[in-house]
Amino acid sequence: MNAIDYALALEEDGKNYYNEQALKAKKEEIRSLFLMLAADEIRHYKIIEKFKEGVYEYLPTSTFDNVPNLFKKLKNQNSDFSDEQNLLDVYSKAIKIEIDSRDFYKQKSLESDNENEKNILQLISKEEDKHKIILENLMEFIRKGQEWVESAEFSHIEEQLRKE
Repeated sequence: MNAIDYALALEEDGKNYYNEQALKAKKEEIRSLFLMLAADEIRHYKIIEKFKEGVYEYLPTSTFDNVPNLFKKLKNQNSDFSDEQNLLDVYSKAIKIEIDSRDFYKQKSLESDNENEKNILQLISKEEDKHKIILENLMEFIRKGQEWVESAEFSHIEEQLRKE
Protein backbone atom coordinates (compact mmCIF):
# COMPACT_ATOMS: atom_id res chain seq x y z
CA MET A 1 0.00 0.00 0.00
CA ASN A 2 1.45 3.37 -0.96
CA ALA A 3 1.38 6.46 1.27
CA ILE A 4 -1.67 8.01 -0.41
CA ASP A 5 -3.71 4.84 -0.07
CA TYR A 6 -2.58 4.50 3.54
CA ALA A 7 -3.64 8.10 4.24
CA LEU A 8 -7.01 7.48 2.60
CA ALA A 9 -7.51 4.39 4.77
CA LEU A 10 -6.59 6.43 7.88
CA GLU A 11 -9.17 9.06 7.00
CA GLU A 12 -11.84 6.48 6.19
CA ASP A 13 -11.24 4.73 9.51
CA GLY A 14 -11.39 8.04 11.37
CA LYS A 15 -14.63 9.04 9.66
CA ASN A 16 -16.23 5.70 10.48
CA TYR A 17 -15.08 5.84 14.09
CA TYR A 18 -16.41 9.36 14.63
CA ASN A 19 -19.74 8.60 12.96
CA GLU A 20 -20.08 5.54 15.19
CA GLN A 21 -19.37 7.65 18.28
CA ALA A 22 -21.87 10.28 17.14
CA LEU A 23 -24.56 7.60 17.06
CA LYS A 24 -23.68 6.54 20.62
CA ALA A 25 -23.48 10.05 22.09
CA LYS A 26 -26.30 10.92 24.48
CA LYS A 27 -25.71 14.67 24.46
CA GLU A 28 -26.42 16.67 21.31
CA GLU A 29 -23.25 18.76 21.72
CA ILE A 30 -21.04 15.68 21.91
CA ARG A 31 -22.87 14.19 18.92
CA SER A 32 -22.24 17.44 17.02
CA LEU A 33 -18.59 17.37 17.99
CA PHE A 34 -18.14 13.86 16.60
CA LEU A 35 -19.99 14.75 13.42
CA MET A 36 -17.67 17.73 12.93
CA LEU A 37 -14.64 15.50 13.43
CA ALA A 38 -16.08 13.00 10.92
CA ALA A 39 -16.63 15.83 8.44
CA ASP A 40 -13.00 16.88 8.85
CA GLU A 41 -11.87 13.32 8.12
CA ILE A 42 -14.03 13.30 4.99
CA ARG A 43 -12.49 16.63 3.97
CA HIS A 44 -8.98 15.26 4.56
CA TYR A 45 -9.91 12.24 2.42
CA LYS A 46 -10.98 14.51 -0.44
CA ILE A 47 -7.78 16.55 -0.20
CA ILE A 48 -5.53 13.47 -0.19
CA GLU A 49 -7.54 11.73 -2.92
CA LYS A 50 -6.76 14.63 -5.28
CA PHE A 51 -3.03 14.02 -4.73
CA LYS A 52 -3.41 11.01 -7.05
CA GLU A 53 -4.32 13.47 -9.83
CA GLY A 54 -1.48 15.82 -8.93
CA VAL A 55 -3.93 18.35 -7.49
CA TYR A 56 -2.79 19.97 -4.24
CA GLU A 57 -5.65 22.04 -2.92
CA TYR A 58 -6.38 22.68 0.74
CA LEU A 59 -10.04 22.79 1.75
CA PRO A 60 -10.68 24.89 4.89
CA THR A 61 -12.66 23.84 7.95
CA SER A 62 -14.89 25.67 10.41
CA THR A 63 -14.58 23.01 13.11
CA PHE A 64 -12.10 24.95 15.18
CA ASP A 65 -14.36 28.02 15.18
CA ASN A 66 -17.39 25.99 16.29
CA VAL A 67 -15.90 23.77 19.01
CA PRO A 68 -15.55 26.46 21.71
CA ASN A 69 -19.27 27.18 21.35
CA LEU A 70 -20.09 23.51 21.94
CA PHE A 71 -18.04 23.54 25.14
CA LYS A 72 -19.79 26.73 26.24
CA LYS A 73 -23.18 25.09 25.65
CA LEU A 74 -22.11 22.06 27.67
CA LYS A 75 -20.87 24.36 30.43
CA ASN A 76 -24.12 26.31 30.53
CA GLN A 77 -26.18 23.13 30.85
CA ASN A 78 -24.52 22.09 34.11
CA SER A 79 -25.24 18.55 32.95
CA ASP A 80 -24.40 15.34 34.70
CA PHE A 81 -21.76 13.51 32.69
CA SER A 82 -21.75 10.27 34.65
CA ASP A 83 -23.28 8.53 31.63
CA GLU A 84 -20.28 9.64 29.58
CA GLN A 85 -17.67 8.29 32.03
CA ASN A 86 -17.77 4.86 30.41
CA LEU A 87 -16.80 6.46 27.10
CA LEU A 88 -13.43 7.76 28.32
CA ASP A 89 -11.71 4.71 26.79
CA VAL A 90 -13.44 5.48 23.50
CA TYR A 91 -12.12 9.04 23.61
CA SER A 92 -8.64 7.75 24.50
CA LYS A 93 -8.74 5.55 21.40
CA ALA A 94 -9.78 8.55 19.31
CA ILE A 95 -6.82 10.52 20.72
CA LYS A 96 -4.50 7.68 19.69
CA ILE A 97 -5.98 7.75 16.19
CA GLU A 98 -5.33 11.50 15.99
CA ILE A 99 -1.76 11.18 17.27
CA ASP A 100 -1.01 8.44 14.73
CA SER A 101 -2.51 10.52 11.92
CA ARG A 102 -0.70 13.68 13.02
CA ASP A 103 2.63 11.87 13.14
CA PHE A 104 2.04 10.18 9.77
CA TYR A 105 1.26 13.46 8.02
CA LYS A 106 4.14 15.24 9.70
CA GLN A 107 6.56 12.52 8.57
CA LYS A 108 5.20 12.49 5.02
CA SER A 109 5.50 16.29 4.84
CA LEU A 110 9.19 15.96 5.74
CA GLU A 111 9.69 13.33 3.04
CA SER A 112 7.88 15.24 0.29
CA ASP A 113 9.79 17.12 -2.40
CA ASN A 114 6.64 18.85 -3.63
CA GLU A 115 6.16 22.16 -1.78
CA ASN A 116 2.38 22.23 -2.29
CA GLU A 117 2.03 18.68 -1.02
CA LYS A 118 4.39 19.40 1.88
CA ASN A 119 2.37 22.47 2.95
CA ILE A 120 -0.97 20.64 2.79
CA LEU A 121 0.39 17.67 4.74
CA GLN A 122 1.66 20.06 7.41
CA LEU A 123 -1.76 21.71 7.61
CA ILE A 124 -3.50 18.35 7.95
CA SER A 125 -0.98 17.29 10.61
CA LYS A 126 -1.79 20.45 12.58
CA GLU A 127 -5.51 19.78 12.22
CA GLU A 128 -5.08 16.25 13.54
CA ASP A 129 -3.22 17.72 16.51
CA LYS A 130 -6.11 20.13 17.12
CA HIS A 131 -8.52 17.19 16.99
CA LYS A 132 -6.40 15.59 19.72
CA ILE A 133 -6.64 18.79 21.79
CA ILE A 134 -10.43 18.84 21.40
CA LEU A 135 -10.71 15.22 22.54
CA GLU A 136 -8.36 15.78 25.48
CA ASN A 137 -10.46 18.75 26.56
CA LEU A 138 -13.63 16.69 26.20
CA MET A 139 -12.16 14.01 28.43
CA GLU A 140 -11.16 16.57 31.05
CA PHE A 141 -14.59 18.16 30.84
CA ILE A 142 -16.25 14.81 31.48
CA ARG A 143 -13.85 13.87 34.28
CA LYS A 144 -13.93 17.20 36.10
CA GLY A 145 -17.17 18.80 34.99
CA GLN A 146 -17.79 22.22 36.47
CA GLU A 147 -14.40 22.24 38.18
CA TRP A 148 -12.76 22.08 34.73
CA VAL A 149 -15.04 24.76 33.30
CA GLU A 150 -14.10 27.19 36.06
CA SER A 151 -10.37 26.58 35.64
CA ALA A 152 -7.99 28.23 33.24
CA GLU A 153 -8.12 25.18 30.96
CA PHE A 154 -11.52 26.11 29.59
CA SER A 155 -10.55 29.66 28.77
CA HIS A 156 -7.59 28.44 26.74
CA ILE A 157 -9.33 26.01 24.37
CA GLU A 158 -9.90 28.71 21.78
CA GLU A 159 -6.27 29.75 22.04
CA GLN A 160 -5.10 26.14 21.72
CA LEU A 161 -7.18 25.63 18.58
CA ARG A 162 -5.98 28.82 16.93
CA LYS A 163 -2.27 27.95 17.26
CA GLU A 164 -0.53 27.53 13.93
